[in-house]
Amino acid sequence: MASAPGKELAPIVVKRVKKVVGGGHGGAWKIAYADFVTAMMAFFLLMWVLGSTTSGDLAGISAYFQKPIASCHGWWAGFWRHSEHR
Repeated sequence: MASAPGKELAPIVVKRVKKVVGGGHGGAWKIAYADFVTAMMAFFLLMWVLGSTTSGDLAGISAYFQKPIASCHGWWAGFWRHSEHR
């Protein structure tokens, strides 16, 4: 293409920007770590509760989970019945 007399064509500059996804500070690992820590906290809390209950209470909890439909109307009755044998 010919330029007009006395006018030069200016160069066209195309600036390309690289997009960095996540970079060094992505947040996905924080959510996965928080889920893991929450699960570990729940697990150790369960272990602590099961370790600190008496065998009679454990029998009452076990009986509740053996037949949950039958004991849902008065599940405290089954718990107190087994706790009397301490």
